[in-house]
Amino acid sequence: MNLLLVDDEEMTRQGLIENIDFESIGIHNIKDCKNGKDALLAVKAFTPDILLTDIRMPKMTGIELAKEIHQIFPDCRIVFMSGYSDKEYLIEALKLKAVDYVEKPIVLEKISDTLKKAADEVLKSRSTSKITENADKVIKSTSHILKSELALVLTKPKFDNNKFINLVSLTNFEILATFYVITVVFKICDADVSIARETLTEITESILGEEKNDAIYTFKGDDAFVVTFCFKNKASVDARCVVNFANSLLEKANIKMFCSIGNAYPVESAYNSYQDATINLVAGFYKGYGKIVSVDLGNQTYDFDLSKIQAFEKCLIGKDRETAIHILKSIASDLKNYPATLNAASKNYFCKMALLIVNLKEEYNIKSDKEYAENILEVIFKFKTLDEIVDELIKEIDGFFACINIDSENNIVFKIKQYVKENYTHQLLSVSEISDYLGLNMSYACKIFRMRTGTTISRYITNYRIIESKKLLLLHNIAIRDIAVMVGFQNSNYFGKVFKKIEGMQPKEYRNKNML
Repeated sequence: MNLLLVDDEEMTRQGLIENIDFESIGIHNIKDCKNGKDALLAVKAFTPDILLTDIRMPKMTGIELAKEIHQIFPDCRIVFMSGYSDKEYLIEALKLKAVDYVEKPIVLEKISDTLKKAADEVLKSRSTSKITENADKVIKSTSHILKSELALVLTKPKFDNNKFINLVSLTNFEILATFYVITVVFKICDADVSIARETLTEITESILGEEKNDAIYTFKGDDAFVVTFCFKNKASVDARCVVNFANSLLEKANIKMFCSIGNAYPVESAYNSYQDATINLVAGFYKGYGKIVSVDLGNQTYDFDLSKIQAFEKCLIGKDRETAIHILKSIASDLKNYPATLNAASKNYFCKMALLIVNLKEEYNIKSDKEYAENILEVIFKFKTLDEIVDELIKEIDGFFACINIDSENNIVFKIKQYVKENYTHQLLSVSEISDYLGLNMSYACKIFRMRTGTTISRYITNYRIIESKKLLLLHNIAIRDIAVMVGFQNSNYFGKVFKKIEGMQPKEYRNKNML
């Protein structure tokens, strides 16, 4: 049921929206406007069942607005609000057959009761049958709305038997308390929701009409389409027809969606079927779009092995593209066997792989999208399926290898950095040793490194040693003199001088400051 709320005071509008339990009244959609002119524009795309409006407003009074709305939507119930006791307004309100007139300051209980009264009138009006072409259209539209509300009732944690019975009688939909239900939930991903809703409604009507299945459906939230199948008893439950429907809708709709099917439950426990399906929708991340998630996901989760990330890094450093991609795909393939694994845990794991590529690009001095690199975690987490993440990482891997194959100078810089990383602990590590290892002329190696990084190889070695020493200084159980040797300095005195020159303080001061 739709409510159009019009008041020039934003505080009043927000106060009503936030403090009234509209769901319990039967109102599921609310459109609020600050004046009558805006309201008339809004109803071009919004059909109000109830108009709740202030009387005295700029541009157009509530009475004038109500007259316009009554012309367009003669069945719309009208409730007026006003801080003034104006007899002329009251007379006009009576002429428009307003449901009630609520005085300001507003008492929430009073206005809730009034809206409930209006909602009841709307429901009663919808159930009235007129043998005219126009009435037939209204009844057909109303029946659809009521069936949608009935389907919505079956997704609530607390089963409202009175509302259920009332809606069943109004819709003439055959469903009794002895029936069993199975709920199917579709999650709409990456689509225009309004277009998706129209498409899903049309195709669902077509499939249900062809198959002669007893089912009702509704939309819940922005992206959930819920279809509830009804069976006369437990013995007549036909899960196969539900699966066939789901597959048919996924195929014909051509919309990116996840789909999950709940177990069969008695009508009064319909929420359990809805909950089964909703909870298991998370496995759509592993299944992918257009696939049905079964109820039994198991409880085993994937064991994230960091050694695979290390192997992946080794392949990147060793320029083994094929094996790097094979490792990535095999991890993804294994993950699909453990759909109970938290999506966030999987995304975090792949973030580590993505960061490896970003960091290696930096070490190679490969120019990359700075904003992309800084937001790589957000990039990975925005993807809704595992396959999308794998495709993104393969694209990054290919970009990485394309750059290092083209730029030999960046390759030299990377190899120098990698050699320092692996040998910085050796006290005699020198530029000459590194040049010999790479098979390069020493002056050429120094020139390329400085040109690409802005620093010398010797200074890079020293800075790298200081960086590693800072990590060790945070550990209480290692003496500073031992740390000096561990990172490649000949003695602690020289280590102290170099450390102070770079960090502005002695190693001991750094330790005391950062261990607090």
